[in-house]
Amino acid sequence: MCPIDKQQSVPPPEPADWQELFDEQQTIESQAPYYNYTGSIVLPVGDKRKYRLFRLPNNIRVVCISDPDVKQSAVSLAVNVGSSADPSEFQGMAHALEHLLFMGTAKYPDARDFETYLTSHGGYTNASTTSTITYYRFAVNNRGLAGALDRFAQFFIAPLLDTDCVARELNAIESEFRSNVQNDAQRRSHIMRATCCSGHPYSQFMGGNYASLQTSAEQMGVQLRDRMAEFFAAHYSADVMNLVIVGGSQDGATLDELVEWSVNMFSPVMNRNVVRMAIPSHPLCEQKLGTMVRYQTLGNAHDITLTFALPHTSHLYCSAPEQYVKDLLAYGGLGSLQACLKQLGWIASMSVNSSPPNINSPRLLKIKFSATPAGFMQYDKLVAYVFAYLRAIRAQGVQEWYFRELQAMAQMSFFYGEPMYPITVAVNIACQMCNVYLHPEHVVSGTQLLYEFDRDQIEAILALLNPENYRLFLGAREFPDSACLPEVDSHFGVRFGEAKLPSELTSEAELSLVTLDCADQLYFPEPNKYITQHI
Repeated sequence: MCPIDKQQSVPPPEPADWQELFDEQQTIESQAPYYNYTGSIVLPVGDKRKYRLFRLPNNIRVVCISDPDVKQSAVSLAVNVGSSADPSEFQGMAHALEHLLFMGTAKYPDARDFETYLTSHGGYTNASTTSTITYYRFAVNNRGLAGALDRFAQFFIAPLLDTDCVARELNAIESEFRSNVQNDAQRRSHIMRATCCSGHPYSQFMGGNYASLQTSAEQMGVQLRDRMAEFFAAHYSADVMNLVIVGGSQDGATLDELVEWSVNMFSPVMNRNVVRMAIPSHPLCEQKLGTMVRYQTLGNAHDITLTFALPHTSHLYCSAPEQYVKDLLAYGGLGSLQACLKQLGWIASMSVNSSPPNINSPRLLKIKFSATPAGFMQYDKLVAYVFAYLRAIRAQGVQEWYFRELQAMAQMSFFYGEPMYPITVAVNIACQMCNVYLHPEHVVSGTQLLYEFDRDQIEAILALLNPENYRLFLGAREFPDSACLPEVDSHFGVRFGEAKLPSELTSEAELSLVTLDCADQLYFPEPNKYITQHI
């Protein structure tokens, strides 16, 4: 049985309540209805911004923020759908649709209207497609916000999805793809997904290209534009959208005007009553755990990555057990894994992250090393050191004081730190609202704060970082045995090979023998006396 199954057998709680404290109100000018949040919101100390959280009648969640210091307004809309929803025969569909929505609407049919309007009002726009979220954003001077919002809203109400524009945007997607093919970070990311469990949504070709979209449509004898329209109708629904508007009040709109515009302009977006995107199964199934993937890089980098299978944790954002573990792993002070490996001359740097970000699906925790040639040649010993450090952490036990240090630093940053740029605020809030477990009072603070200590959850995450619950990736330009790279990826052309990990890298007992002489070099951090606990 896959080690992750035991924890996944405990179902997450019900989603957060976004109904009870929302009272029906009407906008001042048009008397249009909306549902205003009447509870409190966690905000930075001394924040001069004014906030209003509400739901539209079609269930779009909206946050309007009026800032007296902002000269350039910012807007973001996040849709809880991404590349993991791509049809298997049209991989890259979500990304292609993201491109096409900019290319004209029934109300503003000129394909360049939105871009031209923003340029003439000192603004810009962009969008991104992840595995589970597609988010759009733009910035514009305060006086141009109303016109930009009206044009933007039409993307989600009546996009033209013009056939000529499809052809043009496919060329742009192909250009992005050809650029990514030359980027080792993109190649690594792709091969990590492509070698996950066959048929799992996470394993699909995320960005797509001309062949995966247009050529596929031609082979099937269908119009790609029609399939894109079907994808839009199936997934672009008001009830899985989150809108954030940050407007300047000095020479722009008041908070009431921001509310008026958002209610009137975005209420016509159709609510199709779709289910928010969630991925219940894990991309690392039993067959993929305990495997090693070697892949060829274009540059001279030597990459070593351990990827662990973690359960769905979006509902645990208040206690953030992953954050405790990731911070310990990434720590670079005395006694740390990073310091030890650098002293040995085996790595230049390391990073720890998890994916997909803050959304309703199982997780992958990745420990990545940029290794030196010497470290890469001894990757087996480096892996042994990783598990030696994890043993040292577990032996010390979960330390509440360490959590409180992380909590205090997060509080200092959120409550007293410099305000973020409006576009960053808009994107962060819009995307974190895709987490169905996010409580309304945390709509601004989100995962920036650690709210409560949960020893059991931290212990559960640490227990999953064991030699039976990971896979290993090795990336280099050359390998001593070229026969270890027998396969070629069909999209990126990456040469790779997959094999079972040797028993000495999946046995805790055998791994511990390798590092007997370094036991005193790896230990838990000491308390930081410079961090105040009274904020």
